[in-house]
Amino acid sequence: MNESLKIAFEFYEQEQYNRAIENFNKVIEEIGEDAVIYNNIGMCYYNLGKYDKALEIYEKAHSLNPKMQEIYMNIADVFLAEGQLFKSLEVLSTAISINPDNTAPRYHYARVLMQDLRYEDAINELETIIRLDDTNADVHYDLAKIYYDTGNYNNAIVEYKKVLEYTPKSVDMKYHLALAYEANEQFNLAEKELKQILELNKAYYLAYKKLGVVYMAMQNFEKAIEIFEQYKKFDLGEEEKKEIEKLVERLKSVHS
Repeated sequence: MNESLKIAFEFYEQEQYNRAIENFNKVIEEIGEDAVIYNNIGMCYYNLGKYDKALEIYEKAHSLNPKMQEIYMNIADVFLAEGQLFKSLEVLSTAISINPDNTAPRYHYARVLMQDLRYEDAINELETIIRLDDTNADVHYDLAKIYYDTGNYNNAIVEYKKVLEYTPKSVDMKYHLALAYEANEQFNLAEKELKQILELNKAYYLAYKKLGVVYMAMQNFEKAIEIFEQYKKFDLGEEEKKEIEKLVERLKSVHS
């Protein structure tokens, strides 16, 4: 590897973007204009928040290699950072047309659709990605999130379970699955997931509170009180602690 290029990447990894730019420019001086190097310089300017300069450099990279999809994705990031979602989607659509089987720009496109609250379009794009390459857990997670946020809890559960096939001991993902079960009024399954979370990580305090809420929904007030008492032992804010104490008192009066 060119020595200047090696140094440039090292500075980039260290987030010393100005130093990285200097060395990427040295590479240009040594080997001539190159789309990949200009793309890297553009990424430096983007990370420095200099979006106009980043766009200028990306356009230079694009002129050298108009079929390089990564350049389009980076240009889309500039528009996205500036709040220009329509332009971002337009650029990503062009990137997809270059190679429709490449899932990277499609996933980028789907994420922007999600930001634009175009959930049906995002679902269609994410499902296309899965048909092309069903090895990305993040795609299933995004699908699950859309389904959960739009009240389609059955589909959310299916997708969260698929994510857990990749990360079976992820307490965060188990918590999301438990929330979907609770929202779908499958309280026994929510209880099971929350108890598994606490077996894996007794310090996962959110699971205590949610388990208490699930026991309330199951009208198992004795268990709810027990779990809320454990939840109170964590370093909660004063307001939260007071709310839980009031809740426990109300539950005790109902249970007595």
